[in-house]
Amino acid sequence: MPLSLKPSDSSRRTLRDLVVTAMLLSVLLAQEYLLMGIPNVQLTVVLLLVYAAVLPWSLLLPLVGAYVFLDNFLMGSLNVIYFVPMLVAWVLLAVIAKWLRSKPLWAQVAWATFFGFLYGWFFAIPQVIVFRVDFWLYLAADLEFEVLMAASNLVSVSLLYLPLSRLLKSLWGSSESPEITL
Repeated sequence: MPLSLKPSDSSRRTLRDLVVTAMLLSVLLAQEYLLMGIPNVQLTVVLLLVYAAVLPWSLLLPLVGAYVFLDNFLMGSLNVIYFVPMLVAWVLLAVIAKWLRSKPLWAQVAWATFFGFLYGWFFAIPQVIVFRVDFWLYLAADLEFEVLMAASNLVSVSLLYLPLSRLLKSLWGSSESPEITL
């Protein structure tokens, strides 16, 4: 059963729900822009894992879509080559994170670390098709950035997932707490 703000009527969203979701979206975008000088080091993955642990589907998926749209729009990369792979990758992250929300921390960390590689692979196919780049050369050139993202995800999820999940759940008013087993 998905988490909801109002157990008696999970289909009704309040102004508070929308405002808090918009604030979470702004945190997601702000941290990315604050850390953009360090390639592939960000808190996006840990934040989306935390959001997936707390938000209902009806708020989580629009938040992910809005994030991808705004990120592409603000970075000047709003085109099918970047938008579609990003959208698919971040939605996949959110869906699997939602499924993992009650699993032990090590499962979240493993998924986040693997996602550091997977995210780069989502861009390989469009790059190969559009720019006629050799698939294996693209992956080889992208490997160091994938390793950086995987390492960033490993550290950030290991250190921040549980405290941020607890904080957001307490602010959101959810009675469920994230899994604390290691």
